[in-house]
Amino acid sequence: MKTTTTLLAFVCVLLLSCNTDTKESNTETTTQTKNFTSNDYQDLVALFKEWRTFENPPLLDGAPDYSAETFEKRGPRIKELQSQLQAIDTTNWPVENQVDWMIVWAEMNGYDFNHRILKPWVRNPAFYRALCNERLLLYPEQYRRHPYFVRTLANDRFQ
Repeated sequence: MKTTTTLLAFVCVLLLSCNTDTKESNTETTTQTKNFTSNDYQDLVALFKEWRTFENPPLLDGAPDYSAETFEKRGPRIKELQSQLQAIDTTNWPVENQVDWMIVWAEMNGYDFNHRILKPWVRNPAFYRALCNERLLLYPEQYRRHPYFVRTLANDRFQ
């Protein structure tokens, strides 16, 4: 009982000591002006197609190249694509078009997160294996003759 009373008194003092006065709002409101270069939905569609082309990794000897050098070379391009997306004004667009903009935005952020944080090509030894299996399923004739896939298929048969 004494502990409860002491605790209650401490909480009351703590709450009363908090400054609850609201700060005066500044009469000079600062507004950020964005430099939009477009408000046309077709610009978003064109950017999306450009994004999808960029998103596919370049090939090195027929296999996707996820080397650090490749990511360093491609780094400025992702920033440029993100800037182009931010420069599209969606204010007066219908909701479904705004959702499309957000989907492109989310995909670009996902790529950036994958590149900076997750790095599955560095951390996950099965990353290339899964990628190879996926490509074999999607493009069987194109990839079956590649030396890496030939070794992988041979190893699978003997396990």
